[in-house]
Formats: sequence, C-alpha cells, structure tokens
Amino acid sequence: MPEFFENNIKNYKKMYRGFNLELDKDIFSDKEINYYSRIAETEISDSMKNFSHLYISIFKDKNILDAKQIMKEYFPQYNRFDIFLSHSHNDLNLALTIAGMLKKEFHLNVFVDSIVWKNCTDLLRSIDNEYCRIKKGSYDYNKRNYSTSHVYLILMNSLNMMIDECETLFFLNTPNSISLEDNLDNLDDLDRTLSPWIFSEIQTSKIIRKKIPNRNIPLMESTNCFSTDLKISYPLELDHLTEMSQDDFFKWIYSDYNNPNKALDGLYEIYPLEKHSNINRF
Repeated sequence: MPEFFENNIKNYKKMYRGFNLELDKDIFSDKEINYYSRIAETEISDSMKNFSHLYISIFKDKNILDAKQIMKEYFPQYNRFDIFLSHSHNDLNLALTIAGMLKKEFHLNVFVDSIVWKNCTDLLRSIDNEYCRIKKGSYDYNKRNYSTSHVYLILMNSLNMMIDECETLFFLNTPNSISLEDNLDNLDDLDRTLSPWIFSEIQTSKIIRKKIPNRNIPLMESTNCFSTDLKISYPLELDHLTEMSQDDFFKWIYSDYNNPNKALDGLYEIYPLEKHSNINRF
C-alpha cells in the first residue's frame, strides 16, 4: 500500500450509515441560507489550498506527473470529515446550508462533494495548458481526452476514498439529483439520475465495507461543473439508504447534543438498524 494512504488510513473513520434525505427546496429562508452557507464556506476554504503548479517526478529521464502527490495536494485530507453529502451541483446552496447548520449545531464536519469539482477543473486546465496545447487557444483533441480521463479517475478515486472514510453519508434527494422525467416511464422501478458523479457515489456507498464506530453506541447491537449537451440516464439504487424525513431531520438538528459523536449517535437512535432490516448495514 502506498505510504501516503497507509499513513492516513490508521486515523480514518469508516462508513457506517447512509441516509436518503428529502427536503423541500424552500425550507430555508434567504437569511438562513446566507448565514449557514458562510459558515460552511469558511470551513471549506480552511480545508482547501491554492495550487500554483503541477507535481512532477522524474522517471527514466522523463517528466512524469505524480498522481499520488496530486491526490494529496489537490483534494482534501480524509480524516477531517464526519458526513459525506452527495448532491446535485444545482443544489449547492442547499448543501452548504445543511453543512453549515450541522457545523454550527453539532460541530460536525460535512464534506460537500462539489468542493473538489473546482479543484478538478483547475487541475485539468493546468494539465491541458502544459501538455495538450497546440497553439494559443487550441488543444489537441486526443491528448485532451487522455488528460481528462486521468483527472476524472483521480477525482472519482478521491471521492470514493472520502465516502469510505466518512462515518455517514447523506444523499440530498431533490428533483435536481433525481431525473423525474425518466422516472415517469421507468420500467425497472429504479430512480434515475443524469449525473455520473451521483451514480458513482451512490454505487460506492452500496458496495463499500461498513464498520460500526469504535465508540459505545447503545443501539449498535440491534448504518454545472461538468455539464454537456450529452445526457445519459443512470439507474440509482437507493434501497440501501435509510429514508430520512424532513420532520425527523429538523427534530435531530434542534436536539441538544454537545459533541459530534453524540449527535451522530442521536441520529442512529431515531433510525435504529433493527427497524430497517432490509438495509445492508445502512
């Protein structure tokens, strides 16, 4: 195992529960959105860096981009977050509001997945400018396809590792993340999404290992950034996620928990595993 991953894994949490969260789009006032979003954005800016150069290793007298170093520097460290929030980029303000609220009320660190999309775009632009440019304002088509595949693979791997190492996943289920028009004529009875990133995140949350937290939890014995004209409908299997109602979400938010672990434990008490026997650890 690479040293970078080995050094960080020992401090990781592990994914335990996942929730399918449905909220009305107008549930928060403009004042609440502005207030909580600022909290989340401040937290995000503290975890991100400004990158001015690519990381290059010398291999057999050739300049080779160092993927390990790129992942380490361009994407957040994994052991800082409690909740992975999967959402449509069109719901960024709603996602930031939720993240800011959980930070303010429970000191929970929420990973808003779109925070790495800008880094991905910046990274891709840097690589293309360095390696794919033919002349000013023009790029080699094949080289750019090749660079894009590398960067997207790095992004997907980073997101998957983050999912694995957050204790809880929230899927923000809105009309922006679920393709309603596809569901109207859906023969396989599955929800659909037009986002390959949401599809990948939910699939990852379904198949990754699950682990009960080490702390004592009483009920544990009983879990536009890439827009194009091409649209592809992906099946979205959500049965492994516990459905969380809007009422229960706010009941939890306004409970009196004095630390992040107790806040998560309180959520698990609202949705004990024995009442969701059809859910695979989630």
